[in-house]
Amino acid sequence: MKQRIRKVLVVDFLSKGNSHLNFNKSFLKALKQIDFNVSFLGAISHCKLIRLKEVKKISVKTNDLNWKTSVFRCFKTFVFSKKPNEIIILCFDNYISVSLLLLAYPFLFRKKFTLVFHNNLGSLIIGGFKSYPFKFFIKLYNPKIIILSKNGFNQFNSLNLSKKVFLIPHMNYKHLYEPLEISKKKTPFITISVIGRHCQTFMDQITSSVKLSAFDFIKFNIYKNITPNKQYSNVKIHTKWLDNYELNKVLSESDFCFFGKQKDTLRASGILLDSVTSGCPIIAPNQAPFNELDIKKIGYIYNSINELKEIFEKINTHKISRNYFQNNEFKYILEKTDINTFSTTLKKTLNY
Repeated sequence: MKQRIRKVLVVDFLSKGNSHLNFNKSFLKALKQIDFNVSFLGAISHCKLIRLKEVKKISVKTNDLNWKTSVFRCFKTFVFSKKPNEIIILCFDNYISVSLLLLAYPFLFRKKFTLVFHNNLGSLIIGGFKSYPFKFFIKLYNPKIIILSKNGFNQFNSLNLSKKVFLIPHMNYKHLYEPLEISKKKTPFITISVIGRHCQTFMDQITSSVKLSAFDFIKFNIYKNITPNKQYSNVKIHTKWLDNYELNKVLSESDFCFFGKQKDTLRASGILLDSVTSGCPIIAPNQAPFNELDIKKIGYIYNSINELKEIFEKINTHKISRNYFQNNEFKYILEKTDINTFSTTLKKTLNY
């Protein structure tokens, strides 16, 4: 007897444009690999970039709205649209989105929910008044919870909010990128790129503690519209926002990608997986999520500013480039985090 194909609605209340695009596309692709009939509801600017023909899109106009109003509009469309029994929420806040779901309980109580945590896990762990709606939601709906990092999984479990918590490590994006033809380096310099939220950390913490001008064979590229507190001859600010193709190109041509120490160690790092995907060696602090992968085999781990200085000095003195690190080490991590491994674990989770 032919097995019935399960239908699922995937919802993203928050993402617009390229925000979380690679992860959302990968998650939808994983669902298709395990034979789900998939629909996706989200902002129209995000839906246009999903570009998966086999996924039905329910687009919501949120372009000129702030995030709170966008959540209300997405939720309105969600409530009044035809929904299958299974619903997966990919991106949400702990307060407004969850409060609205609580209010709509009379219309949704028969639905089976799965929540995927991204950036909002840290605020939930801290607790406070705004965490109450989420706690009520857990008791009322009893959803499955998917956490993408080991540290986040352990911390969430320590709250004893639910027994239906699952760890599915963040996938890499190798399946999304076509191989690039990388041109030969035009300069003998070693390039270290800093991307996203790590730019502010670099400018605030590293430039004030490390004499960057001492490393005459290293060029630091900062990819964010940010104003440096001091000018350095070997630090270049790139104000243009990188789309996914440009990000892959930058990481494919850089010798290293730098990561600064973060207060929030609970969430997975998309840029880390982008770097692994592009074969770009890592310079990262000895904290989660970086130490959850075998980073020492594809880069350097530091515990302090002094250790970071030593790493820069070593790279500068010996002119260590990306070619110093073995491709088979990247291959090992890529195999551990590939889309097929993610799909297999996701299938077990959804069938639980």
